[in-house]
Amino acid sequence: MTSEEYKLFLRRFVEQVWECGNLTAIGHYISTRCIYHDLALARDLYGPVELTHYIEQLRTAVRDWHFRVEDVVSEGNSMAMRWIIEGAQAGPLAQLPPTGEPVQLIGITICQLTGSKVTEAWSCWNAQRLRLMRTVYCACGMRLEAPDDTALFQQYRAHINATHPDQSYSDEQIRAVIRGCAHERHAPAAEVLREQTFQAR
Repeated sequence: MTSEEYKLFLRRFVEQVWECGNLTAIGHYISTRCIYHDLALARDLYGPVELTHYIEQLRTAVRDWHFRVEDVVSEGNSMAMRWIIEGAQAGPLAQLPPTGEPVQLIGITICQLTGSKVTEAWSCWNAQRLRLMRTVYCACGMRLEAPDDTALFQQYRAHINATHPDQSYSDEQIRAVIRGCAHERHAPAAEVLREQTFQAR
């Protein structure tokens, strides 16, 4: 196939399988020997059956699913695609429990073709940004962030011991500050958290 034919092939694959969810058509595009690498997964996927299950999980997790291709670049039998998925998170996604909130997944996939089917693909997308983080500020203004309260407490205690050895914070005071902070996608205003810190002391 020519470069333009490869691009058309990829766009048809995305439109039929990823966007419209016609998973019965996946065998027309994916080789039975295909290896699919995704940095969001613990292991590689092999063949159209495993990839079908993965696409089903993603489409179930994102309500009002919309997959669009932003750009396609091809060289020989290799293609790179930049894409965006939009919708609302209705199910577990990248180890994040359902939030019901709008999500935007942005990624790049590189496909290697042999003949007229994809034989290997590599995907990288912004899964890390979906994870809600616990965020708190020390009274000095230092921003501390961790995925759970236990890790955040350890960070807070280590920071206090390293930078404020002359100040006395009990474990309960630190936990009280952490309890007063909600899971945030963006850090709350430092002034608010400083006030919470001083109130807990």
